[in-house]
Amino acid sequence: VQFWAGWQYYQSAWSGLKNRSANMDTLIALGTSVAYLYSVFVVLQKSLLEGLGLRADVYFEVSATIITLILLGKFFELRAKGQTSAAIRKLIGLQAKTARVLRDGEELQLPIDHIVKGDRLLVKPGEKIPVDGVIAKGPLQLMKVW
Repeated sequence: VQFWAGWQYYQSAWSGLKNRSANMDTLIALGTSVAYLYSVFVVLQKSLLEGLGLRADVYFEVSATIITLILLGKFFELRAKGQTSAAIRKLIGLQAKTARVLRDGEELQLPIDHIVKGDRLLVKPGEKIPVDGVIAKGPLQLMKVW
C-alpha cells in the first residue's frame, strides 16, 4: 500500500520539492514515510531497542491506513463531482432552446442565441421562460420552482 497505492503522493511531493514548494501530497508522503521507515528500523533493531528498555512498536498499519483513507476520500470526491456534473448537464438540458419572438408584427420561433436586447417575446401558458426580461404587457401568473 505504502509505495504502490501511494506512488502519486511521492511523485507530487518530489515535483514540489524540485520546485521548492510543498503541498498536501508532500505532507502525506512525509508523514507516511516516517511511520513506515521508523517501523522498518524497529523491525531491524528490535533486540537493540528492547535491550535499552525502549518500546519496539511498529506502525506499518498507520501509514497504510492513512494512504487508504485519503484514497477513499478522493474516490468519494470524484464520485460526488461526477454526480454534480451530471445534475448540471440535466439542468442545462431543461433550459428552453427556442423562443417566440415578435418582430415587425410577425411571430418567429428563434434559437435562444438569436435573441437580442430589446426583442419582444411571447410566452404562452405552460412554456418555459427562455431568457430574463421585463414584462411588457398582459396578465401574469408565474410559478417559480427551485
